[in-house]
Amino acid sequence: MRRAALSAVIAITALSSPGLLFASPSGLNNIPTADFTPDGVLVLQTYSFSQSGAKTTGFLGAKYGLGDGIEVGADGQLAASPTGPLTLQAKKTWPVEDARIKLCLGIANITADTGENPLYPYGVVGAKLCGQSRGHLGFAPQKGNHEWLLGYDYTLSGGTMLRTDVVRGISADNKHTLYSLGGLMPTKFGAVEGWVTRAINNSPGGSDATVYTLKLDYAFQP
Repeated sequence: MRRAALSAVIAITALSSPGLLFASPSGLNNIPTADFTPDGVLVLQTYSFSQSGAKTTGFLGAKYGLGDGIEVGADGQLAASPTGPLTLQAKKTWPVEDARIKLCLGIANITADTGENPLYPYGVVGAKLCGQSRGHLGFAPQKGNHEWLLGYDYTLSGGTMLRTDVVRGISADNKHTLYSLGGLMPTKFGAVEGWVTRAINNSPGGSDATVYTLKLDYAFQP
């Protein structure tokens, strides 16, 4: 998938990094997780990406909980030139062992042109660790490109969450790694998210990049 999202949609595309999902499912900084939007809840999202020396890019998205662990969503680039395609995503989560473990299958980057924007299927396992910490492990298979997803989060008192994740992508002509560190703070209207991503391109002639992401979530309860 040549189009990135959730942190570096534009900036890391230059690094041929397919792992950041454009239609952003519930997850950590740059990876999807087995988390999902609750039944009947609509979440509107606005987010922007910035990189030193590059123009800030803004996006508008929405995700909705259909119930029974099912979430659907859509994202699109705000007024810009050129504008990006409307992308869709869907995921399904199954709780195991009283929800201490969650299994998830999903697909992102659904567009009208799958030739230019290949689909991004993925599977993720999430597990409660000690205290208020959780771990996440996933895999995203694609033709000619595979990505491993690893994440960790810790929830403080008051609901503030510290989050970090790693994406490791390997293809025939490119290897890339994305490291990120950030957090989520709940608010009366939803949540504020922010993180910094360091993209390392291990392919010959590749360049590295640091991207900053800010995201606002507006939740509408049923």
